[in-house]
Amino acid sequence: MTVDFRPPTDPASFAAEVRTLARLTRRTLADPDASARQVKDLVRRVQALECQLGEQPPAPMARWLANLRRRLEFQAAAITCLACP
Repeated sequence: MTVDFRPPTDPASFAAEVRTLARLTRRTLADPDASARQVKDLVRRVQALECQLGEQPPAPMARWLANLRRRLEFQAAAITCLACP
């Protein structure tokens, strides 16, 4: 069994994207007027970062991204349900 470990192409840009994502997520989740689309855009950004990490044993960053993605997916579903008549 081989593990596909692909470190981020540029660690500095990966770290900058993680910081930006964290800031935007905090702002979006605190905004009562945030749309499901805004939240889904953040989910896509998380998924892109997860792809950069590749298939590797669970590491703190991989777990953080997975937990963040689940939280955002839950929030997007909640917003969608609130918008239903």
